[in-house]
Amino acid sequence: MVLSVFLPAVPQLSVTNGDSGAVLLSYAVEPGDTFVVGYIHSVNKSLVEDHFVITEDHRIMVESTSFVAYGAGIPEPEEGQTLTITEDAVVIDGIDRLADPYRLFVGVIADHRFSMGSGDSIHLKDLVPPQTTLIFQVERQPLWQLLTTKP
Repeated sequence: MVLSVFLPAVPQLSVTNGDSGAVLLSYAVEPGDTFVVGYIHSVNKSLVEDHFVITEDHRIMVESTSFVAYGAGIPEPEEGQTLTITEDAVVIDGIDRLADPYRLFVGVIADHRFSMGSGDSIHLKDLVPPQTTLIFQVERQPLWQLLTTKP
């Protein structure tokens, strides 16, 4: 029984402090699970949201991005991607690009936030100081680590 606490458990999306290596957040995931990273665009000051999905082989894939208005650094759709304009947002879908692991530099002004599935949004500056790198990756974590990590 004691050994099972140290053996790898179910796949977890972990958010790790890139400087210290500390696991800050951990969520059990299955293929098809989604999460969103949002931020305030530095030029046009509007919300941008990048949508991610967990693939069949437990990797992180950028699925789509949504934003209110184009600004510097906002991508144009590439071949095979679709652009949809609604009253609320511009959406580029079909990006389907692996980002595994996904590294994010928490901005000073961007107010980066994270939400898993339809869960509440977490302001990443509440987890780490701005200008800290966070690493999002799917890994199998031992039970002892799952019991000591939020949420």
